Amino acid sequence: PALARYPERFGARDVRLAEKARATFSKERFAEEGQVGLWPGCDAVDRSPDDVLAQLALCDAAVGEPVRLVGAERVCGGYPLWAAGYPEAFVWQATRVAKELSRFHTVVMSCSACIWALRRLYPAAGVSLSAKIVHTSEYFEYTDLSAGTNGRAREPVYFHDPCYLARYENIIAEPRRLLAQVADVREFAWHGRDTECCGAGGMLPKTMPSVADDVARRRLREVVDGGGKTVVTSCATCRHVLARNAPEGVRVRELIEYVAERSGRSAIPTGGMP
Repeated sequence: PALARYPERFGARDVRLAEKARATFSKERFAEEGQVGLWPGCDAVDRSPDDVLAQLALCDAAVGEPVRLVGAERVCGGYPLWAAGYPEAFVWQATRVAKELSRFHTVVMSCSACIWALRRLYPAAGVSLSAKIVHTSEYFEYTDLSAGTNGRAREPVYFHDPCYLARYENIIAEPRRLLAQVADVREFAWHGRDTECCGAGGMLPKTMPSVADDVARRRLREVVDGGGKTVVTSCATCRHVLARNAPEGVRVRELIEYVAERSGRSAIPTGGMP
């Protein structure tokens, strides 16, 4: 019942968040086409625009090439439609997203479910996607952050692998290499290909919200038991659910936002939020 008429609600949210993105970030930050475009994803736009600014700041300070936000009418790749059991609506969304992203050679994204959907579900559904899809940790993996750390001590942080990145896309080493430049990376008992879910996958927060929260709290219990204070993850959706259930004294951060801050590159870039 929680997913009844879900495509209508999904469509309304997509429109709302596209408008929010335009209102949040200055128009100079958007591009209709280009070599590289940053497509932050619906949860990042909705709940953590500062993470998007951090990604742009890291591009400005470290990558040294012009990167703009993808100027598109849609902000979600459509994974929720597929997970909710609406394959026709998913294909409709995927077809339009693929057309909009085709104006870029490479599209950088932070949402783990969207990475998997665009790389795997689109081809399986017969939707052709010409743009190369890259996760933010892959894009920034070999960025040298040493100049901005200024000898700052590396605090111990637990790294949470998003399921769709680690289990299905094998993006495991890339975020750790980036994070290790600014932090002492600690592992959960279950990590990498064996990572435990944060509770946000498969529409669980909508269909069984209390179970989703229980899963998140169970995941974080290990941090508390180990005396940890910071959890870093490379997916906006994982960050939101974990942060919502984090006990007192435990912070949950998004990978690029944390890395940008710890390397002294978290200033709001020129053309950022008004």
